Amino acid sequence: MKHLTLKAAILGSVLFLPTVAVAQTTATETTETTEVAATEEALLTAEELQTLVGPVALYPDTLLIQILVAATFPLDVMKADRLIKDNEGVEPEALKETIDAQGWDESVAVLATAFPDVLADMAEHVDWTDTIGTAMLAQSDDVMAAVQNRREVANASGVLVSGDEQTVEVTKGASGEEAIVIQPTNPEVVYVPQYDSNVVYVQESNNSNDVMTAALIGFGSALILDSIFDNNDPWNNYWGCRNCGGWGGADLSEP
Repeated sequence: MKHLTLKAAILGSVLFLPTVAVAQTTATETTETTEVAATEEALLTAEELQTLVGPVALYPDTLLIQILVAATFPLDVMKADRLIKDNEGVEPEALKETIDAQGWDESVAVLATAFPDVLADMAEHVDWTDTIGTAMLAQSDDVMAAVQNRREVANASGVLVSGDEQTVEVTKGASGEEAIVIQPTNPEVVYVPQYDSNVVYVQESNNSNDVMTAALIGFGSALILDSIFDNNDPWNNYWGCRNCGGWGGADLSEP
């Protein structure tokens, strides 16, 4: 079975994304009324957000955080991708110092250093990146709720399972709300899942072939973090999901 990359998954989701309209002003509207109307029209619905986050909702929480935060800096994502392409063949650890010197947000720097393929897909589909980044700035709670919705669907259908690559847990926050947390089974080894977001969320929950259902999510090569982040780097111990995707009120942007 052929699994999709983030690039293909994003492309599939973009086909179903609405055009985000902004309220137009009229001569009789006050500035305040216009701004309120524009904000309300720009907000995406729950269904629209679920489509938007679909390609990344099943990523490990710590990687998901970097994608969502980096998306709020689409220009830096483009610049970082260009730097990576201009230095093709240079080992990540050798390029890390150059990346750090650019002054980009840490989320962009981490993707450029450790997940250049993910960054490249975000740069290639910058409209998707810009849209999800705007949603994060305007309605981050709704974005995270959409992520949980997609995970609940995948979990209920038997698609989202624990294994050597990832550990899936249902936890409860301080308010008692349940949240599905995904983290690397080995905190030092991160796998990027590959799946078709137009298929993985629509499986029947009573599918009798559990093995085939679980196989709808594949995994590419492993990223060994020790080869990039040393013991003195705050990211070295981050990938065990200390903040777990911000669930329970944790700060999304802090490692």
